Amino acid sequence: MTKLEHEVELLAREFVSNKKELRKVLSAYGATRAEEIEVKVKKGELEEHPAYEDYLSALQLEMNLEELRELLKDRYSRLIGV
Repeated sequence: MTKLEHEVELLAREFVSNKKELRKVLSAYGATRAEEIEVKVKKGELEEHPAYEDYLSALQLEMNLEELRELLKDRYSRLIGV
């Protein structure tokens, strides 16, 4: 396995792990995006604690996933020679 193949594999594993964690957090609040948790907190539909902390975690996970998605696209393109 080349260094680039190994890097793609590690990035993919991290992506899947982050995606699973995000789904777990969002499903606890019946949400599909982090912002939905924030809205529910602001409307008083959810207690601020721990919902706001979970909102921040979900937001960070969404940002991580976007960054990982871009890294994976770049590394995979390099791997297949595009």
